[in-house]
Amino acid sequence: MSRIWDNALATLEDCIKPHEYELWCRPIVCTGISDDEITLQAPNAYLRTYFSLNYLPLVYDRLETELKRRPRVTFQPDGAPAASDEVEPPPALPAAPAPAPTPGLEAVEPPAGPSDVVPHYTFDTFVVGPSNQLAHAAARAVAEHPATKWNPLYIYGGVGLGKTHLLMAIANEILRRNPGWRVSYVSTERFVNESIAAIQSH
Repeated sequence: MSRIWDNALATLEDCIKPHEYELWCRPIVCTGISDDEITLQAPNAYLRTYFSLNYLPLVYDRLETELKRRPRVTFQPDGAPAASDEVEPPPALPAAPAPAPTPGLEAVEPPAGPSDVVPHYTFDTFVVGPSNQLAHAAARAVAEHPATKWNPLYIYGGVGLGKTHLLMAIANEILRRNPGWRVSYVSTERFVNESIAAIQSH
């Protein structure tokens, strides 16, 4: 059982970045394999969903090669099976296209002046550890689905722990996916002052 799952994970380890593998794939544990079903366990529902959407199709290809069939996958995030946790085998996927603008939000002209967002503050340069995994995953979700997931996102922490880095990484990723969009990065003081002025001027 463990050999089959280890071989499937090895497929991911060879094709994604090491920090992504450590964050999203290594925590997934195989708890059972039967003739037509594979049972996995994830530490939380968010990781389970992210793994299912982004990495499970690649795992299916390897499992189909190993088992000579395309099994069903059931997640047990809390150690108890639930019908709603079943993930149907996805169809074979073509090569991923270049990121498309996120639907549902209107594109606008980019700002004329220089942006306050620091270009080198990206997710690739952010060091992920046990203390910031959740914040990193939430920031990723916001960048990939702006204004739809975790909206608003509130990040709290001490000085020098990466809050600014994550916020700017969100901005940089959104601009990478949607070059025509406008991103505003402002301090709390400026935000409050502008909000008060907007209320006063109706």
